[in-house]
Amino acid sequence: MKFIASISPMFIALTLIAPQAAHAGVGHLDLLANAAIGKSKGVKFSLMNESGAPLVLKDGDDIIKLGPGKSAYVKEPMGSRIVVVDGPMQSHKPGDVVVEVTGMLSGAIVHIGK
Repeated sequence: MKFIASISPMFIALTLIAPQAAHAGVGHLDLLANAAIGKSKGVKFSLMNESGAPLVLKDGDDIIKLGPGKSAYVKEPMGSRIVVVDGPMQSHKPGDVVVEVTGMLSGAIVHIGK
């Protein structure tokens, strides 16, 4: 009887932990996991300037110049940010983040307006 009493707490602990371990598998890799592995998927999308004034944007080391009503096609890795370098002061100030690239932007058109 003492043998069963000494084993039962270990058996109970094992039965409570085992189902959690069985479901602990990761179904997808998020942005930080991709950065750690070194693989990041490029996301393709378009930027359209609807502000009525020319915009100068920076994505990484590249500069994008968008005239009023013009669009540009970009491919950026997930997690990167597109930042305003120069634009109309009332709507977009230099240093403002216009877009942070996520997988949901794939094939989208991002309208940059007033």
